[in-house]
Amino acid sequence: MCSSDLSAVVTMTGCTPISTASYTREVTVPARGGTIQVRTTITNIGPLPLDFIWGSHIALAAAEGDRLEASASTVNVESSNDPGWGNKGETHSYPLISDNGVDSRVAGSADSGVSAFHILTGLTADRFRATLAGTDVEVRFEPDRIGAVCQWMSYGGHRGWGVMIAEPWTNPERCLSDAIAAGTAQTVAPGAHWSTRVTLGVSC
Repeated sequence: MCSSDLSAVVTMTGCTPISTASYTREVTVPARGGTIQVRTTITNIGPLPLDFIWGSHIALAAAEGDRLEASASTVNVESSNDPGWGNKGETHSYPLISDNGVDSRVAGSADSGVSAFHILTGLTADRFRATLAGTDVEVRFEPDRIGAVCQWMSYGGHRGWGVMIAEPWTNPERCLSDAIAAGTAQTVAPGAHWSTRVTLGVSC
């Protein structure tokens, strides 16, 4: 028997294979619905300051017309196999891909063969939302820890899959060296911890 005030908690721990870091991920699932919470803690176990970048994503099966919306101002195109969804290095005003009539919030059809990767910046809220055939999925994050949302899209373009992936990410850069150069990398002193929380809510 489970009472409504009980939750299941799963804690996973490990060490990174190259960086001098250990990590803990604690997942809390309410017994009777509600919001799933995921807290990640990174600890510097080395003798020197540790620079890093971090993200955690949700992957959702997507059909034509499904939506993934973030409170962002800018779309930075990292990759795309269809010019209609932008070309690498382009920047557009979110959510429209300029001059192409493509709304990056809306899933394409499976036969479109689209595969694209966008980084959303200029965040103005601590969440993004997906609407899938009448089911709403809302992900919230800590805005003082998160500087971008990475959005991967495959509408038949990657091995035939229809999927939307969104990832709260610490910074707009995808490479640690670029983040260090831009001054957006996270830094943890020896023996210190860095922690953040992401929550997931589902409603029908």
